[in-house]
Amino acid sequence: MNTLPGKRDQLSVFLLIASILAFLLAAAGFIGMGLLGTMSWLIDNSAAVGPTLIIAAAFMVMGLCTLPGIYFGYQGMQGRFPERKEKTFGGWIYICFLFPIALGLGYLAFNRGVLPILLGPLAHISAAIIPVLFALAILFRKGLPISAKRIWGHFLAGLWASPIVAFIVEILAALPLLLIAFATLFQEINNQGLIENFTSPEQWNETYLLTQTQNLTNQPLILFLIMAFLIVFVPLAEEAIKTIGIWPVIRRGFTQYQAFLGGAIAGAGYGLFEAFFLGQPGVSWVPVMIARAGATMMHMITTALTSLGIARARESGRWTHALRYYLGAVLLHSLWNISALGVGVIVLFLEDLSPSNMEPGLTSISGVAGGVIFALSLTAFLGLWLIPGKLLSREKDKVVQASNESHPAT
Repeated sequence: MNTLPGKRDQLSVFLLIASILAFLLAAAGFIGMGLLGTMSWLIDNSAAVGPTLIIAAAFMVMGLCTLPGIYFGYQGMQGRFPERKEKTFGGWIYICFLFPIALGLGYLAFNRGVLPILLGPLAHISAAIIPVLFALAILFRKGLPISAKRIWGHFLAGLWASPIVAFIVEILAALPLLLIAFATLFQEINNQGLIENFTSPEQWNETYLLTQTQNLTNQPLILFLIMAFLIVFVPLAEEAIKTIGIWPVIRRGFTQYQAFLGGAIAGAGYGLFEAFFLGQPGVSWVPVMIARAGATMMHMITTALTSLGIARARESGRWTHALRYYLGAVLLHSLWNISALGVGVIVLFLEDLSPSNMEPGLTSISGVAGGVIFALSLTAFLGLWLIPGKLLSREKDKVVQASNESHPAT
């Protein structure tokens, strides 16, 4: 690898340390979940083996992703920086054809019970990774506009730092909601009934839990708070937190083009994390992973837009630009959450409802919500495809204009 000499980079030191810590955390998760799954299988061939091994495999891949961060962090500490490669990527479009294969393997494992312990983790990890690789290939199809070290820094921040921070923030924010829900339930049922519910775990089957969930969501205040949390607070928090990947380079300066790409890369890491841990085995695994592919592109475009707003605000000195792009990203995220929540809740009720006059209406609403999800996924794809080219063209025009102004024709 060709390198360029330079002084020790403090960000490289941070990248190295953070990548090592992430690797150790991934190794602990992989070993712990792997041992738990193996023990469950040896003791009683438990159904919990599949999810456990999938989580172990996810930690393994996340650990492997930290290795380039360790490498480039160490190189930067030594004052060695790799040159950027301007070579275009050929054959990138063929990556998308691997996704149906992964879905097919998952269908065999989770719906047909064919080698679930072997095919399940393989299908799940592949179905999570392939959309990320495809989206990144779209971004980099004309070459690498930023250094490999910065690419991995953005990606690892999205894969590790942003989800951890978002989880902590959302858990803390959910505590008041849980207290209000508990207080409301306590008012709705007598003390003895509440105690019986908690001291009779044998009745906590799927039907009982579904009934209790429906009783909970029948409370207007609780339903409003849950919807507000998922549709308003979560997008507001996550769209701010996901830009962690570009914070370290704001002072160093970046172009609008680089900011967009850096945000998209960080969003790809965040989307991969969610695809690993939010899609679990079961009969609905295939549609869930298809939706997660769209969610990955949504995370990429929203983080890219927020980062672009930060870059424009930095250049113009008007931070209203950052706010406008941030609120636009929040709006897209909120629409996605509304649609996904609508599909999930309606499907849940349709499975529980006896045939009634409500069923056609609920099915239609679910179809509309699914259509919105598809439209948002397509919008995200087109944004990742078109916006970088426009930003790059605009920057080239600025360079030409600056050159003409500094060397006017005589």
